[in-house]
Amino acid sequence: MGTTIADNNTIIAHSPTIGLSSPCNIQVNKTTDNSIIVTDEGRKQVISFYDNGLTINNVSLIAQNWSGGNNFFTPVAAFVQPNQKSNLYVCDLTLAVVIKIFNMQVISPLPTIVAGVRGIFGSTTNELRFPAGIAVDSNENLYIVDTNNNRVMLWPPNSTYGTVIAGLNVTGNNSFSLHVPYGIFLDENNSYIYITDSLNHRIQRFSLLGGLPNNGTTVAGGNGQGISNKQLNTPYGVYISKKTKAIYIADTTNHRIQRWNQGDQSGVTIAGDPNGNAGSNATMLHFPNGIALNDEETFLYVADTSNSRIQRFQLV
Repeated sequence: MGTTIADNNTIIAHSPTIGLSSPCNIQVNKTTDNSIIVTDEGRKQVISFYDNGLTINNVSLIAQNWSGGNNFFTPVAAFVQPNQKSNLYVCDLTLAVVIKIFNMQVISPLPTIVAGVRGIFGSTTNELRFPAGIAVDSNENLYIVDTNNNRVMLWPPNSTYGTVIAGLNVTGNNSFSLHVPYGIFLDENNSYIYITDSLNHRIQRFSLLGGLPNNGTTVAGGNGQGISNKQLNTPYGVYISKKTKAIYIADTTNHRIQRWNQGDQSGVTIAGDPNGNAGSNATMLHFPNGIALNDEETFLYVADTSNSRIQRFQLV
């Protein structure tokens, strides 16, 4: 059973100006102060809060707008590189850019665009078209899921363009192709990226050591759209256990969270309804999107998007 640790009512009780509308992505325990970061598409904001295991507290607004008339339009994904801890990277889906926020604040220095061209949708190597997922390695290289270009870009620091490392810029369902990719998990130690290939209803793993174009391996799903334990339905979020390498998947349109062990041909439902029904009680989810584990891997956190809340589930 899940525990609601952040929703409109809870957050408003602690901070009258901050609430959740459509939380899309969650980043857990990577900041200097171990706060939890949430991108909220509906309110065009990024917030942080602390989870003490019982209730939430100290909710704060990281960014919504800043000087010069700048603001988020559709923030859908955020990433804190563990070695940086205070710098935040945010994908803005409809501004077609990745924005870097320094020191978790928007005053000095101001946030800056580090990938893409603001408001320009394109498929050249300096442009993005609905970026929806972001990861950053220890060398500050950006890995960007360029959703409507059906590709993943590697974007070096201080560069004005990136390189395609997965996908072929067109839809497809073979091992080289993607169809509306969305989420990403970077396993830097083993040189892998995991991509939620949403409309192929599968999770693809790509080696970062191979040549281009990269040949992906299906590690979950890939058996068509469906509700069986061998299938997924439009997965959006993915997270890999540091301890066991188990694959945690936000099986979004099935309204559930699946766990697949590496090499298995099927998964198990660990949160939500195994039969794919949506709901709002403590055991149910409604279009879950982002997922993450805490560092101890004792809790699973879910951005339960259409219920406008963050759910915490204890792992067993």
